[in-house]
Parts: sequence; C-alpha cells; structure tokens
Amino acid sequence: MLSVSRQQTNAINRLVKKALKNSFKAKPIPNHMYLKDVDEGEYFDTGSLKGIKIQTGNMGTQVIVMDVNVAEEDVNYYLGKQLLGNRTEVLK
Repeated sequence: MLSVSRQQTNAINRLVKKALKNSFKAKPIPNHMYLKDVDEGEYFDTGSLKGIKIQTGNMGTQVIVMDVNVAEEDVNYYLGKQLLGNRTEVLK
C-alpha cells in the first residue's frame, strides 16, 4: 500500500486545484478562426474544403460542402450536407 503524508496530500490537492483553475485555453492559429464563429449562411474555406455554414449545434456545425481537394473517386462522399467539428479552423 502506498503511504502518503498529510503534507504531501495537501501539496497534491493544491497542484490539482491550480491545474483545474488555469486550464488550457485553445486558440486558432494566426489568420484563422473557428467554424463556430462564422456567421450562418457565410462562405468558409479550410484550405482543403470550401462550403457554406448552415447552423451550429452541440454536436457540431452543419455545412454544405461545395468544393473539396481529395482524390477524384472520393469527391462525391464529401460534397453536400456534412457535420464538422465546431472547432474546425477556417481561414478568416
């Protein structure tokens, strides 16, 4: 059995509280924004995928994909209505 002193327990608790308080805050890379921040009905470009945002929900953002840079045989799979992650980075 692992024995931990009261002092060690208090130190661990302080570190955990500090880590939870100062949690990681993700930001998009320069000249990009998150798809959730694009207005509905607005055109967006991820670099390899272009489309129009329909709406944002809890599970993701509904979009209509109009153009995609993939192999010719895969194009039909990606075109049309798709659900993308809210934190997908798009060009400003």
